[in-house]
Amino acid sequence: MVKIAAGLGTGFVLLIGGVLALGGILWAVDPDGMQEIVDEQEAAEAAEASQEAQESKAAEAEASRSAEADASHEAEASESAEAEASRDAQASKSAEAEASREAEESKSAAEESEEPAETPTPTETSKPSEETEKEAADPSQPRDIERYDTEFTVSYYEVGGVGMQVFLEWAASENFTVDLMRTGIQQDTLDALDIATEEYPDAARVAVHATLPAEGGGDVPALNAAWDAETIETLDLDDPLTGETVIDQRDTGGGFHRDLK
Repeated sequence: MVKIAAGLGTGFVLLIGGVLALGGILWAVDPDGMQEIVDEQEAAEAAEASQEAQESKAAEAEASRSAEADASHEAEASESAEAEASRDAQASKSAEAEASREAEESKSAAEESEEPAETPTPTETSKPSEETEKEAADPSQPRDIERYDTEFTVSYYEVGGVGMQVFLEWAASENFTVDLMRTGIQQDTLDALDIATEEYPDAARVAVHATLPAEGGGDVPALNAAWDAETIETLDLDDPLTGETVIDQRDTGGGFHRDLK
């Protein structure tokens, strides 16, 4: 093993020596070629160093741009946060001002409510004439009473052999069909009887007269009927279904016009 190692060492030394000797021979034989090789190696090393320098410079520039971008983003975020804080402060200030104003208004209203009310100054009123007092006291004077968009003219007077009678007349609504006109008149009749019993509870009879417009102008009778007080007491005037039979339960009168029967 020692001999082998010694042999390998000796061979390596001889190889190095041979290379150097060969280089010296080539330099001596072709000095220009050797110089060209050296120049090419130096140029390659310089190009590699230049490329590394450019790459390093580019990396530094990229890092600088990234740092500037981060700084810009941070500045924008800071400005946005400041603007949001300013808006919140302004909104809070406005809310406080509104609350203060409402408190002042509430306080003023409370103070006004505590002030003693002024005593109204009595004013002179004209004394009603004797004719006006007579008309107001005379129930026989016709008067208008409106109920559910229908205006009734109401009269109250005495009828021989009957006693006091309430008479109501009105212009019935003209509808598209006979059934609708008849139904409307039946409901108006319930309202008329209700008015009569409310306004004149001591009446012995209630008579009604409804009209419809005629084609050539004027009015034509649509309903004539009357009920004694005893009959009215048997009717449920609050039930709309009563209207379907109220005309048939009349005590006197011709009932519906022939065209509505």
